[in-house]
Amino acid sequence: MREFCDRNGALLVVKSRMKNPVPRYVRRLADRVFYDEAYYPATILELLSAADLCVHFYSGALCEAAFAGVPNVCISPTPAEWPAYGRRMVVPALSTAPGCLFNYPGVTWSLGVGEFIARFGRSRLAEFRLDRARRHEFLRRYFAHVDVDVAARIVADLRRRLGEET
Repeated sequence: MREFCDRNGALLVVKSRMKNPVPRYVRRLADRVFYDEAYYPATILELLSAADLCVHFYSGALCEAAFAGVPNVCISPTPAEWPAYGRRMVVPALSTAPGCLFNYPGVTWSLGVGEFIARFGRSRLAEFRLDRARRHEFLRRYFAHVDVDVAARIVADLRRRLGEET
């Protein structure tokens, strides 16, 4: 990742949680390290507001990234590469099956550990460009609504149910 950032003129920003301390070797390679600084606004959302790419490891952050319009890469180990957790995975192919939540090219790319190590450092940021049409499909497929105005939808639904005009 350091090589990728250097090649693309990007900062390597690492975000973790206090329960998952960032190892010293990662801190040395990172330009900045953040933990959850506050509940609101969420640190991940603040970081995504300035991000060009999010790289994660089976993280729900891909949902926030997709909504924020930030393309992302999921490092996807096989159960053999991740034995402690591989047995717990309900659907082992979840991350690698095309069109799945963790592998929706144009929004999120799934790279195996070996592929990530071999290829990512030489990649260009433009290879992971967000495709707006694919993002729209992704959000509709996995979240039903593309907008983020949940409160307005709830109020409109309540008014409809109460027989009020909207």
